[in-house]
Amino acid sequence: MPVTAVSNPGSNSNAPILDLFRHSRRPQWGLAVMVWEREDKRGFRFEDGNERTFKDGYYELLEPVPATGEAAAVLARLAVQVAQHQVEATGVPAGPSLTELVAVFREQYADGFNDPQWAARHRGEGSRRRVKRHRNAAVEHAATALSREALDAALAAKDAAGVLQRFVEVMAATDLVTSKQLDSLRKAPATLALAQAMRDLVHEPDPDGTRFDAVLKLLVGSPGGRPCWQLLSGMRALVDPRQDVCIRPSVFFAAMQTVNRGRGKKASPTGPAYERLVGVARQLRDRLVGLGEAPRDMFDVYDFIWDTCRPAAGGVLTELRARWAAEASAPVAVVAADDAADAVEDTATVTQDTTATEDAEGDVADVDEAAAALGRTIEQLAAMPNVGPTDGPTATAA
Repeated sequence: MPVTAVSNPGSNSNAPILDLFRHSRRPQWGLAVMVWEREDKRGFRFEDGNERTFKDGYYELLEPVPATGEAAAVLARLAVQVAQHQVEATGVPAGPSLTELVAVFREQYADGFNDPQWAARHRGEGSRRRVKRHRNAAVEHAATALSREALDAALAAKDAAGVLQRFVEVMAATDLVTSKQLDSLRKAPATLALAQAMRDLVHEPDPDGTRFDAVLKLLVGSPGGRPCWQLLSGMRALVDPRQDVCIRPSVFFAAMQTVNRGRGKKASPTGPAYERLVGVARQLRDRLVGLGEAPRDMFDVYDFIWDTCRPAAGGVLTELRARWAAEASAPVAVVAADDAADAVEDTATVTQDTTATEDAEGDVADVDEAAAALGRTIEQLAAMPNVGPTDGPTATAA
């Protein structure tokens, strides 16, 4: 079966989701990346050069594999192949995958979220003076100034202006919003209705987004301008950094596309949109953990997004892709003659495009087609002493 375009049908995104997987029952196929998903099926391109389709219900057979060591080199070869097919099929270069973003991240911070440079720059650990990007100090500030007790006391005293001022001061001490973006709150009329809505936004559950929309509605007519994503989401993130995320549109939506193309699509600020997007951001956090990273909270995820998706990171990704392409073009040796029979047998079996059900049961294609594939493979092995990484199915040296 030929490799299809990696862009998701029905989506405007061209970003592939390239994480590594291994089939739990067919390790001889090698590692794989998912190249498409539609309805109840997913297509995976394997290291042996074949693409296979799996139905919903059998996805768990594809187990995630960290892209480290030798696996990273395999991912590089597969990424080059998928990117080439993307351009051939659509004429549009592939966007970054999550695995590529992690590679960009590791290029800047060798020890990931535990890197001392990361801890100093983004968390403010070891710093004598707080700067706006330091997350630990910002979270501590919010825990005190925006605590449930502090806000309830101000509301009980009918001090609406005091409540709003607390939010302004906490946000102004961070780099989550610009001064102009903060004007929406700073210049809003200090009503008890707005003060109560702000308090509820950060301290009460909001599964359907009604509390988010209540604040949005009260701020829409502010002399300081319409409230933005950064302001509305940033306040929630500061109070509950383990579950909520600040949305920076210039990079946030691109990162969400590497996790969930449908639910991560761009949207204007609304309560339901925030609940949808924060769910995708949590998926990103969980995927990072699955890839061996250890974000402390959603602010680590926020800063990961910025550091890997900002314009300057594009140059790092370009350099990495060039390096991977060079590595992928290096020839690989075929197995020794003593192992040739096993290699032929494996190849004859896996060249068939099976469904997940057939695969799970260990069924193979009919005898005539298997025999034909076996014959073609014998001819290929006899004719080619060396096979490049994109030359099709072969068995490589262990």
